[in-house]
Amino acid sequence: KQQERIIMGLFYNNNEAGSGVAKRGRQKKPFFRFWEMFANKFWTFFKINLIYVLFCLPIVTFGPATAAMTALMRNIYLEKPQFVFHDFWQAFKKNFKQSFVIGLMDIWFIVMAVFSFFFFTSNMNDTDKPYWLYYAMVMAVEIIILLMNFYIFPQIVALNLRLPQILKNSFILAFLNIKGNLITLAAFLVYIALLGMFFFPLVFLIPLLPIAWLSFLAMFTSYPAIQKFIINPFYEQQGLKNPELPDYDDDDEEVLFEDRGGEEAPMKIKKQDRGGKVIKKKKSNGRQDGGFMFFVPDQGEGAAKVIVILLKILMLIGTTIFCLCFGILGPICIWIGEYDPAVTGNPAIVTWLVT
Repeated sequence: KQQERIIMGLFYNNNEAGSGVAKRGRQKKPFFRFWEMFANKFWTFFKINLIYVLFCLPIVTFGPATAAMTALMRNIYLEKPQFVFHDFWQAFKKNFKQSFVIGLMDIWFIVMAVFSFFFFTSNMNDTDKPYWLYYAMVMAVEIIILLMNFYIFPQIVALNLRLPQILKNSFILAFLNIKGNLITLAAFLVYIALLGMFFFPLVFLIPLLPIAWLSFLAMFTSYPAIQKFIINPFYEQQGLKNPELPDYDDDDEEVLFEDRGGEEAPMKIKKQDRGGKVIKKKKSNGRQDGGFMFFVPDQGEGAAKVIVILLKILMLIGTTIFCLCFGILGPICIWIGEYDPAVTGNPAIVTWLVT
């Protein structure tokens, strides 16, 4: 209980009870549902990102690590409870064979993409051969492979299919789910472009972000297509309903009680009278009923209150230092420093850092 009060006190006020949660509440639109899930799992993404980077350090484990992260993102998308490290490790071992092969293929394609970029850009002025056409063809293939990866790893962790079947399905889905593919592809290309322009600032942030963010976005846009074209038809052939779908219910069963979550009147929890003499202090800024209040009224009690306040102070200090370094000192150094002419005094770089 004390641990729950410490964690929940960071963001929520537990002094009031809400109206409950409807069992079959109205499904939100994808845009709002995405940002709601993103906000709820914001700190979880940092943990997943860090674990993923650590497991990718041997490089050859890139594939199994990606499959494990994809399994966690699938659980988040389906709103299933999970233990981050335990489930990551279990998915890493379970999907090792297929994902290891895909990982080696992806590493080879990444190396070829980088090599082709430097080779074709250095020979673009050669008029004897249409290098721009060759480069466009290579990039088209690389983009198709990237789109396929949005579906390969979710199928590895969710379905029991052979690798050729997974590759075939992924190639088809890369052209079917156009809207979702364009959204995810745009996010990936923007990040790659930023990484190319601001390599050193962003490379130090890779252990914390944004790989997990991009993985969740890819899962959110690609998994509905996998459900629609692969999983749902399978269950329909069996005369069953897909249990992953949010509208899955059991209307055929006898109903004993009616769930009225979401319809109850909000209830205010009365403070317990612990007896004894009560000394009321004068209210002032930052205080409520004589108790220290920092962002939220419920801080816990005793050691819990101290820990919560210390955590929040450390968070403010860390955020302030980060903003000072990247938002003020960074632009000043770049603006007045003697760096490459393309960097020194570049308004775009300064604006990005300030933002």
